[in-house]
Amino acid sequence: EIVESGQAIAEAAEAWRDNLLQWVQALSGQECTCTRRPVMQVKGSRVFLWYVQSESGKPLPARTSGYVAATSYSPNPISPSDWSFSLDQASRGIEIPLAHLLLNAASCAAADMDVRKSILDACAAAEIGIRDAMRQKLMTIGEGVLVDHVLTSTRGIDRLAQLARKFGIPVSTNAVRGIAEPRNQVAHKGDHPTLTVAHEVIGRARDILRLVCPIGAAVASRE
Repeated sequence: EIVESGQAIAEAAEAWRDNLLQWVQALSGQECTCTRRPVMQVKGSRVFLWYVQSESGKPLPARTSGYVAATSYSPNPISPSDWSFSLDQASRGIEIPLAHLLLNAASCAAADMDVRKSILDACAAAEIGIRDAMRQKLMTIGEGVLVDHVLTSTRGIDRLAQLARKFGIPVSTNAVRGIAEPRNQVAHKGDHPTLTVAHEVIGRARDILRLVCPIGAAVASRE
């Protein structure tokens, strides 16, 4: 029973950490995964770090009560408010929205040099984010069945973005085009774009999500 209890605690801690990883990556852009772990050696032990923002604005490493937290390849600092927000969401078992989860996957794929997957995931993230924003907007003026029909019959991120703009949702035409074209080249032509293109697509998708379905402490405080 003691062994089983210990395993249950370890599994719960692992799930909490994985969820926290997703929130911090979504809010800061840090490329953090559970499998990417060559970070620091402290007295012979590996220490896995986040990067948080100090009062002076500098990125500083931070641990969660000494518990192994994560690896970061790109020390983009997360603000103290978003750090607290991430801890709270993870501790309550709240998972990040699917669009942001896919964008995290796109960043990790790029870090693993899987450019094609990175571009496909980033495009899917942007499309789901726009679709979710459209659903929220349309539900205020129409029935659920009608909303579902409109969204399911609107194919492709280009057409979806056009429809979103008609309802006042701020979706950049250039950003959508910059995502759709590389995605179509990968999906329909079998092209292999460069890693630079993948990072550009991820950046455009992230910009779209920040506008149409933002998350974080600042957003929560306005709700």
